[in-house]
Amino acid sequence: MAEHSFLWESPDGSAVRVEYLFDGYGNALDLLAIPEKIPAALAGYRDRTRSRWAGAPILGMLGTDHMAPDPRLMEWVDRYGDEAFPITVGTLEDYVRRLGPDRPARTIRGELRSHARGNILPGVFSIRRGLKTAMSRAESLVLEAERLAAAHTAADFEPYLGMAWRRIIESSAHDSVVGSGTDETVQQVDARLQEAAQLARSVRDDVLSRVARDVPEDAFAAVNSLPFPRSGLVELTIARGDADAPLVAETADGAILPAQPVGELPTVLGDETMDASVLVTRVMNRIHGRELFGQLIDAYRVEPGLLEFSVAEVPAAPVFDIAEFASALKAAVGSSPGSWQLRILAQRRTRVLVDVPVPASGTTALRVRPGAEVACDGGVRCVDGGLANGAVTATVEADGTLTVSAADGTMLRGVGALVDGGDSGDTYNYGPPARDLLVSSPSEVSVEVLEEGPLRGVIRVVRHYAWPRALDPATGGRSGDTVDVPVVMDVELRRGEPFVRLSVRFRNPAADHRLRLHIPLPESVSGSASEGQFAVTRRGLTAEGGGGEHPLPTFPAYRFISAGPATVLVREATEYEIVDAQEIALTVLRAVGSMSVNVHPLRDEPAAAEIPVPGAQELGAEVGIELAVVPSAEGWSEAGAVRLSELFTSPVAAVRGLGGRGGRCPGRRRGCGSRATAPA
Repeated sequence: MAEHSFLWESPDGSAVRVEYLFDGYGNALDLLAIPEKIPAALAGYRDRTRSRWAGAPILGMLGTDHMAPDPRLMEWVDRYGDEAFPITVGTLEDYVRRLGPDRPARTIRGELRSHARGNILPGVFSIRRGLKTAMSRAESLVLEAERLAAAHTAADFEPYLGMAWRRIIESSAHDSVVGSGTDETVQQVDARLQEAAQLARSVRDDVLSRVARDVPEDAFAAVNSLPFPRSGLVELTIARGDADAPLVAETADGAILPAQPVGELPTVLGDETMDASVLVTRVMNRIHGRELFGQLIDAYRVEPGLLEFSVAEVPAAPVFDIAEFASALKAAVGSSPGSWQLRILAQRRTRVLVDVPVPASGTTALRVRPGAEVACDGGVRCVDGGLANGAVTATVEADGTLTVSAADGTMLRGVGALVDGGDSGDTYNYGPPARDLLVSSPSEVSVEVLEEGPLRGVIRVVRHYAWPRALDPATGGRSGDTVDVPVVMDVELRRGEPFVRLSVRFRNPAADHRLRLHIPLPESVSGSASEGQFAVTRRGLTAEGGGGEHPLPTFPAYRFISAGPATVLVREATEYEIVDAQEIALTVLRAVGSMSVNVHPLRDEPAAAEIPVPGAQELGAEVGIELAVVPSAEGWSEAGAVRLSELFTSPVAAVRGLGGRGGRCPGRRRGCGSRATAPA
């Protein structure tokens, strides 16, 4: 029975034919390496692999990483192929077609992730996190732009979205977004992903501007890109005036929603002194139509020695006559030489949060105004050094970690613990140092409440750690020279959400190390589950080994990871491990200095050339990860992890109206948020 083919069956029962490259993807390289010995090499390979192929055509893969085609290939094929063993050059599609319609006898299920028969180089999931973040951002933006364009316009954005997808595909090739290439390769991949994101962002913003045309200038539209109704938090900037009355939001159908002020914006945008001889030229160069310092000129005052502008996002004055202004300023400067004061004053503006209900693929128009406070069911409140919203509570402990508990009694302690250890590996594989030193206890912890609810609560935890600066080549261990590293962790809880959001960031000052964030579990588990490409993958606690690579049980995850009563939502491809059956450990950073090392503690053979890649040390780089922790005794399925991951990664968009004070709400096609008119 032939062993080179099998059916790979997915969880839904569909299957594809797989050709197993048991000698690697360059198995014919050595066979054609010495032209005069090609016949003997081919005959020997045929004899050695007879049981695998069982009379089927033998697939010889001629190529490998960074290898150019041999211009003499066809010469060797013509010279050394014969009737007994003909050589045919073709594509993989040609080869599969020659095999015919017969289905392989063997069916395999599972993710086909094993170290037993070849290196899988799992460390690429944790190296150069910035690339993974860039890929996730680009993919999310393109998907959002596609959904919005389909729901709200009839315009054809395919040329732009197609170009964006092309850039993403160009970044997905072997050794590209995984970050195991040279620094120059990484820079090029990052540039492609940034271009894809920019293309998608332009389409998204274009669609949102079309939606905004039907909304009054002093109102907003909340836009949901997901195909199911939801309530989402949006942050708006409003002109407030001098009063400090409570704020509410009113939707087009008259519903009153609570609003949470979260900060004031500066009112003095400019205050400087300049001589009259240059004033006119400089001021006129700064004004673009009606725009000045990012806002629109509402009024101006010219007095001897003083020019003062009042600017606003939505000016009260219908027009600004720039020619009339220029004439008045020139006349005033001509009669009052000397020093002039130039001031640009903005309206008092407040940043406001509103939790807006939005229909599936639809919009809700709203306006923020002064009003009596309204009840905020399921709101966030500060309680005993933490935050609670009725569904989940997060309490900051003395060491800076969290105790996270749910309404069903689930409790997770020590959430957010950071453990930093050495890494003597390379971009392909983590390598434990000969003498490691784990740093897990902070030297200093500070806690500050930034927002108290009721729609969003935020607590900032800053922990200082003493990390060794690098590995010591003489000892193989971490150096005694340490550097102080402040790590900022923002703990965020939103109204109604059954999870706590974490944002961890720091500037990396150290080399040759691995940092992991831990979520301890209340009891031992036998395995984990995570979202894969097309299904949820369930795994045990160990990895299959037997080849030339030590089987580390570090696994990839997209969107979420779950073990026992803890589910973790993530934004990008992330590496995780279930440590000692007791903790989920997410790799935040792996910093190494070589593409590959010739002698690796966990791998028998080099993965590539031993090329220095100083960029992979991430020295001086801002490193960060965003995640959310869902405590649920029922596990990921009952907690609705797939839906929660969509809510976590796809925020509701908000756009200020562009339609004038008589505009209508964006009530087009598949579902406007409320009635057709914005609130009066």
